[in-house]
Amino acid sequence: MTKVGLIGHGHWGKILAVKLSHHFELAFIADSQTPYDNKLDAVEWVFVATPVASHYQIVKTCLNSGCHVFCEKPLTLNPEQSNELFELADSQGLKFYVDNIFLDRDEIRQLNIAPKNIIRLDFFWSKSDIDKAHFIDGLLYHDIYLMYFLLGRPNHQVKTRQFSQTDSEFLLEIAYGNVNVSFHYTRAAQKQKRLVINHSDSVDLSKPQNDPLEEILVKIANKAPLDYVFNRDITLTAEHIIKHLGILANE
Repeated sequence: MTKVGLIGHGHWGKILAVKLSHHFELAFIADSQTPYDNKLDAVEWVFVATPVASHYQIVKTCLNSGCHVFCEKPLTLNPEQSNELFELADSQGLKFYVDNIFLDRDEIRQLNIAPKNIIRLDFFWSKSDIDKAHFIDGLLYHDIYLMYFLLGRPNHQVKTRQFSQTDSEFLLEIAYGNVNVSFHYTRAAQKQKRLVINHSDSVDLSKPQNDPLEEILVKIANKAPLDYVFNRDITLTAEHIIKHLGILANE
């Protein structure tokens, strides 16, 4: 079995640890405060599930040590730093994958609508543990890459039309070319995530029909093809869009 390491053992890191143990030899588990540099020579892949602010340095260290890297989203929310990491991976001949997990959900794969037929998208998300600190890196990043996946590159400039947030609510409305897109996140007891297309077609994303993380890990374990080029494009494009919208300073 392929030897791997895991850096990050919080909520998502613990989920990853269980799944990794089914398909890999998990050689070490560390967190962002635990020294791990001397363990990298013993593994082929490193899986990173630490807070976003630590991703850049951890991923860079792992790549410079010759390890393939799987990193939880978002990569950095700084497209220049993120591009530097992708360039470093390419220069070292290493695989580098960011976990844009909703793209591997069956509910998204099954959508069959041409971008030209979409005039509006509305993203709704409610969670009991939602908070102002993670509206952008925890929720909006997902919806921005889904928007790009569904619509492609805009034919006109992307503009922020309305933006507001409190400790428990986030509202953003943008013009994405000719398409109006809204993002509305609230704190609520019942977890719900919905995507509404053209005011009528509602996609319930609250509970996955498949296990996208498991499927990705199986592909990596079996050395099956993954679209690393597309992964890089959608990661960097999402980060560029978020930066362009000018809302990061308000987080």
